[in-house]
Amino acid sequence: IIYLTIVGVTYFLIIQSSFAYIPGYYVSGFH
Repeated sequence: IIYLTIVGVTYFLIIQSSFAYIPGYYVSGFH
């Protein structure tokens, strides 16, 4: 459970950073 939480938080932070850096069309295509 702890491992999943760490992965989830890390993934969320990456998404937040990527959303602010990577163009919207790439985010939409990746998602």
